[in-house]
Amino acid sequence: TGLSNLHKFIIALSIIGAFALFDYQSVMGKIRRVELYNDMSGRLTSVRMSIDKLEYLIDIFVVSRSLEGTTVDIIKNDMNRLDKTITGLTGGQGHKALVKGDTVIIEALSTIVNDWQPIKNDIGRFNAAMDIEAIMLLHSEIDMNAIILSEKAESIIGIIDENRKDVIKDIKMTVLKSVIGFFAIILAGLAIIQVKALSPIQEAAEAARRISSGDLMARFGDKRAGLLSKLSSELNLALDYVNGTLAARDRAHGSLASSLRTSVNQIEAIGSVLGFAGMTLSKNEALQAALKEAVASGGASAATVYL
Repeated sequence: TGLSNLHKFIIALSIIGAFALFDYQSVMGKIRRVELYNDMSGRLTSVRMSIDKLEYLIDIFVVSRSLEGTTVDIIKNDMNRLDKTITGLTGGQGHKALVKGDTVIIEALSTIVNDWQPIKNDIGRFNAAMDIEAIMLLHSEIDMNAIILSEKAESIIGIIDENRKDVIKDIKMTVLKSVIGFFAIILAGLAIIQVKALSPIQEAAEAARRISSGDLMARFGDKRAGLLSKLSSELNLALDYVNGTLAARDRAHGSLASSLRTSVNQIEAIGSVLGFAGMTLSKNEALQAALKEAVASGGASAATVYL
């Protein structure tokens, strides 16, 4: 047995819902990716600013020749905070999923972490007992490595920004495709409604118009499936019954009219015979006149009965 319209509707709705859920999950995944790009870009920007701040702090203490226990502790505390930030660039499941398969970002982040280690080690060598020449040499090395690290961080920020723009563009295209698909489904639904519902209704209206115009042979279309087809079949049966009733009535009317004509002819024949009999005294002539009227009104059989 075929599926009912309700079952077909539920199946179609389920398919549409599955596609909508897939698009939703796809868009949400891309939005999450944009959020991770924003977070990583923010972290790298924080690294650049922290490096510049640390470098500026070392410059002040070294140039002012005030590198002592307290200032060394300040520098190392900033270094430890920066170390946590840089180490966090390659940590976390979200960021691992973000850079998975992106060789450029993976290599760039690994380079930043590796380039940070010499700077960290050099800062760790600072102490108040060092002579000024050793401090200046160490300072120069830290400056050079910090500049390289800052430039690499800026380069990665640019790559991440481009990737983020691509994902945002992809989100827009996905949403646009979803909207187009939604309207396509609506148009397809309207077309199905036109074929399955409106067209049969229009055909039924045309059949009703023909019937009302006197075409009793017109019938409602009942070849399609559905309730309308069942209704059309019932209406066609009703029309067949009405046509049969009308045909029986016409036959009865015809039989009655024929009987009435015969009776009228017989009455007229009797009147004619009586009139002729009054005008003649000949028995043979009256008999011949009666025979003619019997034949005219009832045929040869009536004449035989008369005789």
